[in-house]
Parts: sequence; structure tokens; C-alpha cells
Amino acid sequence: MKATILSLGLALLLIRQGAALIKCIQGDGSDLTAKDCASEEAALCYQPKFTEYTGLAAGDYGCGTCTAAGKTKDTDCTECTGNDGNACNTPVAAGADFMCHNYTINEDSTAFTKTATATCKRLAATVVKCNMPGSVFDNTFTVANSGCGPCDSAAKAANKCAECDSAECNTMPSPIKCIQGDGSDMTAKNCLPAQGEAAPTKCSQAKFLEYTGLAAGQNYACGACAANSGATCQDCDGNTDAACNTKIETAESFKCYDYEVKEEKLIKKETSVTCQRLKDTAIKCNMPGTAADTTYSVANSGCGPCDSATKAANKCAECDSAECNTMPSPIKCIQGDGSDMTAKDCLPAQGEAAPTKCSQAKFLEYTGLAAGQNYACGACAANSGATCQDCDGKSDAACNTKIETAESFKCYDYEVKEEKLVKKETSVTCQRLKDTAIKCNMPGTAADKTYSVKNNGCGPCVEADKTSKKCADCDKGECNSAFAVTAFVLPLLAAFYSLL
Repeated sequence: MKATILSLGLALLLIRQGAALIKCIQGDGSDLTAKDCASEEAALCYQPKFTEYTGLAAGDYGCGTCTAAGKTKDTDCTECTGNDGNACNTPVAAGADFMCHNYTINEDSTAFTKTATATCKRLAATVVKCNMPGSVFDNTFTVANSGCGPCDSAAKAANKCAECDSAECNTMPSPIKCIQGDGSDMTAKNCLPAQGEAAPTKCSQAKFLEYTGLAAGQNYACGACAANSGATCQDCDGNTDAACNTKIETAESFKCYDYEVKEEKLIKKETSVTCQRLKDTAIKCNMPGTAADTTYSVANSGCGPCDSATKAANKCAECDSAECNTMPSPIKCIQGDGSDMTAKDCLPAQGEAAPTKCSQAKFLEYTGLAAGQNYACGACAANSGATCQDCDGKSDAACNTKIETAESFKCYDYEVKEEKLVKKETSVTCQRLKDTAIKCNMPGTAADKTYSVKNNGCGPCVEADKTSKKCADCDKGECNSAFAVTAFVLPLLAAFYSLL
């Protein structure tokens, strides 16, 4: 048995001694000629590993394993199976070098700073790629491979890394500048993203509310306005050289009056309010209009114009100078049945314009005040001129004062009895204005039973009746009782004379 084993070993040794040596490139790479390996044991060749975008690892070419050469396989060294024809460990075909920028986080971990430019190595078929910090800020992020090559897939998906495909393309966008804070410092400052957020692209600030001023609770800031804050916030597209959220230009403020309800009417407040406006905004004040009632609320404390709808409805009126919105005082009228002759303010009825006239019963000469008409605010009703009279109201006193009259007097009325006009037994009372003369009227010499005495005998004749002698008048109380003499005695005398 032992002899058999010795025979096989000897045979193998003889076979090995007859085998060809493999060829490898050997040395520092300055000579790329394939050379026989010195040891018949060598079956592999090794060489420095080429790492994409980093380049060739340090080390030599040679025969044998990476480990034997003091290197780590697949880290800084690669192996190949040798042969006796050509070396397998030939250098890889490299493409042209290119440059990318590197970035590091600053000392206070608030922003990335571009540092040195790195030289990037690549294989002949490898495309140019650079990487840089992405739109989502992460102060723990490290730029891959000094900026050379693509992003890590996870960092790219999270927008923590961005890449581009030309030399030195990985220049991070400069941060926009915004004014920041309460406005005490109006210097434009860089807007740095918060941890885990994208870099701001907008600046924001308090919105200027016309005639009110800057909205409260909103500072100058980096970033867009919050959702649903359009009433108090406005934003703008940021840029890198100057802030877009600059101080809003305003014109000089002015004052207007506000109104409140007191004693069931809208009254101007004693102290005016300050109104703010933009540079090119005109001065405007508003106030209750002629149709405003106690339910109406003055717009914006009196600052600025009317709402178009309330202006059209005459519930709001406007004017264009400071403190011009002094509402005209209501007119005063005597109101009621005359038992109280005190002048009172005339307030508009719901949905109606404020009265401009006062009204009262009309005084019918020799008859007196028309019935059914009180003292009131407002003009006389249509077609009521026979019983109503009105006057232009004013704010300091009533114009519908009690009508001045003179002492009444009496006159007789007439009626037809036994086919003739006969004076009634009881006289009637006649009313007259202060400067009106006493007058009674009665049937004239030409009156017959068809004639009707005017106004119950009070006052003068109608001119036509007087001319035709159908009416006669006189100027004392109860003076119109003589018709019985003249109307019957004169005809008898005429008949008597005709017999002579």
C-alpha cells in the first residue's frame, strides 16, 4: 500500500514539472508586459481594484492571491485566473477624469458649505455624475464620495441628495434672502431650511389691510404663508440677491369717525379713529346713509369707502377728506296730535331715508285745521294738499309749529224754507289766521233759492258771485243777518213803486 502511494506522488510530480507557467503583469504597472510567474504554484494574478468615481487603489500587479500580496480581495485588490498565454490582470480602461464639488455642514449645523473641488475617476463606459445635498435639509447627511458620482438611492428618494450629469454641476442653489422677524431689523438674511424640510422658495409678511393697516400676529419670515391665512398674510417668490418681502409703502394716515347706537339712533362717537392707507390710496371715510337704521353697522370703523351694495341701497354714504363723515343731524319736527308741541328728532323708519320735511294739518281759512291730520315727520302724502301742508325740516328747531290764529268770530248760515233763503237761527263759529280780517257772507240781491251760501257764511264772497250780486259780504261778527230785509223788502218796494 505504501509503495502504491509513493508511486502516485512521483507520477504527479513528474506531470507538474512538465506544466507551463501562467503569465501575469507584475510590478507597479509601469511595464504592462505579461511575464511568467516564478512559481509553478501560482494559478491566479492580482491587480489594484478600480472603484468607480474614486479611481485605482494603491498597490502593484503580480502573481498569486491578493492576500499573499498583503491586500484585501474586492476592497483594494482583485484576482483573476491566470493562463500561459496572456496576462489576465490587465489595467481597466478608464475614461477622462472630471471634477465635482464637495460639501460639509457648517459649525452650527444650519447649512452646507461648499469646500474643495474633488477629482473624480471613472471607467471608460461610466457617465459623468456629481452629487450634492438635496432639497430636504438633514444636518447628518454626508455628501457621497466627495461629490463624485450618483446619490445613494435611499438619500435620493428622500430628497436629501441630488445629482447632476456634468463636471462641477453640483453647485447647490444659493439660499433666498428674506427679511425676518418683527420688522425692527429690515436687513435681508439667508433663509436656511429647517431640519427635514425643503429650502424655502418664498418670503412672507403681514398683509396690509386697506384703511386698517398691517394685520396683527404676522412677522416677516422665510417661507410661504400658512394655509388659510390669506386674510392676514401675503408671500412672494424669493430670490438670492435681495428680499422680496420688503416694507410696504404707505401714505400718511388720516382720521374718520365711527358711529354707535344710542337712544335708538346712530350717533357719531366723540373721538375719531386713525385710518391707514397704501401709498397711492385716496382718503375715504364712510358713514350711515339716508336709509340706514339702528341695525346698520358702519364699515371698518368709518375708515374707507362704502360697500357697493350698501351704498346703492343708501344705507352708507362716503366722503373724501379726513373726518368728513359727520352724519347730518336729523331734522326736528313736532309730532302727534298737538298735545305735546316739543320738537323731536325725526328718525328714519326701517329701510327708509331720513325725513327732510315736517308736516301738519292745513289751516283752512274761516274753517280751521283740517281733520285727520297730525303733526308729523315727513312730507304730506300724495294728493293730500287740501288737508296737509309741509315744510323743509332743520336740525335745530321744528318748522311745523302751531299756526298762529286770531280770535274766532261768528257768522250766520242760510237755508231754504218755503221756497226762499232764510237765515238759520244759530250762528256758526268761524276760524281765521292771525292777520285775517273778519268777513261774513250772505245771499245777495240776485240770489235765488238755488244759491248756496259759501262756507256756512264764514269768510268773503267768491268774486264772481259778488260781481253778479248773488253774494254780499260784511266785516263784523254776525253781520250777515240783513238778507231777510234786503231780499224781501226790496222786492216789495219795487212792486209798490210799479203801482204808482
